[in-house]
Amino acid sequence: MLRSSPGKPIGARDPVHPNDHVNMGQSSNDVIPSAIHVSAAEQLQDCLVPALEKLHGALEAKAKEFWDIIKIGRTHLMDATPVRLGQEFGGYAQPGCLRARTGAAKAIEVLRELALGGTAVGTGLEPASGFSWQSDAAPGAAHRNRSFAKRKIISKRRARRTRVVEASGHLKTIAVSLFKIANDIRWLGSGPRCGIGEIRLPATQPGSSIMPGKVNPVMCESLMMVCSQVIGNDACVTWAGRTAISS
Repeated sequence: MLRSSPGKPIGARDPVHPNDHVNMGQSSNDVIPSAIHVSAAEQLQDCLVPALEKLHGALEAKAKEFWDIIKIGRTHLMDATPVRLGQEFGGYAQPGCLRARTGAAKAIEVLRELALGGTAVGTGLEPASGFSWQSDAAPGAAHRNRSFAKRKIISKRRARRTRVVEASGHLKTIAVSLFKIANDIRWLGSGPRCGIGEIRLPATQPGSSIMPGKVNPVMCESLMMVCSQVIGNDACVTWAGRTAISS
């Protein structure tokens, strides 16, 4: 309960009003979605994009290193026509990883639109004067030279989380692409005697206590688990977006 100035009864709204001064007329219905947009966009820009750029560079380097190696191609895991190992890794880099970078950029772009100022039901009722635009100058945006835009049409769009669903869709597409790359490399490194065994994966950790020389594709499988999580998260985001859209 708010305590007022001396001489004022407990709970009085003068001189401090709980809505006009404490809450400043804002609502969790516009502030929280905006916080989700800003935090997600920041994480994608700071973490995912640099990682994809690094991966793209590494795959490009391997494509050049492996260019002169001729191997059998495969469809449905069955032998097909010959192919350069460098061509396979070039395919992982372009368009696989390059498209992933493009998808990340698209996800960031759709998250730049904020619902700030829409308040409870998207009509913009009683927001603090200039709040939505002043917030864009906060350290998370202007300080990092990254702009966020207020939605031009707030009414009836405030509850729609289609931007988050769209961004999650881009992340799912990236996850599927990276899963494919990791799984292919895992197959190529299987063996070495009774599997495909065309490439040798570096031993990043001890493989087995009973088979000391065994090298497990731990990096590939770690990436595949992350991709599986992203794909599962997308299903949750999609369903949550459906309920928000119908509200």
